[in-house]
Amino acid sequence: MHHSFRTIIILLTILLIGSGMASAQQFTVKFATLAPEGSTWIKIMRDFDKTVREQSNGRVGFKIYAGGVAGDEKDVIRKIRLGQYHSGGLTGVGLGEVAKTVRVLDTPFLFKTYDEVDFILNKFDAEFRKAFEEGGFVLLGWAEVGFVYVY
Repeated sequence: MHHSFRTIIILLTILLIGSGMASAQQFTVKFATLAPEGSTWIKIMRDFDKTVREQSNGRVGFKIYAGGVAGDEKDVIRKIRLGQYHSGGLTGVGLGEVAKTVRVLDTPFLFKTYDEVDFILNKFDAEFRKAFEEGGFVLLGWAEVGFVYVY
């Protein structure tokens, strides 16, 4: 996981330099998600924020809007497009608002093992990333939260 954090920090640095934000004293990345406060996801994001702040000498950090306080995922996507937020942790529903093709990953009973998921993500990663770019977004990474089942 540390390798992923390092990659994202490098990407953030490149994005900030490219946007002229790196010369600013400090930049706060506004991050919105439905994940509830106290969940593993938010704990990981808070640890990530700490790492980013340490490695950027306090110049870059995150403001985390957890538990849907920024609205549902459709609202978050709209607010990112308006510049009110910079990033989000989204489910397949939110990702599908930007790149509809990614919703195939939510098909019930499609995958039996995480190896199958990883194989498909690796095979179609470039196509999914292109779809996000065409939708005006940059996909920084994937997170697995389990399989989709119908009850």
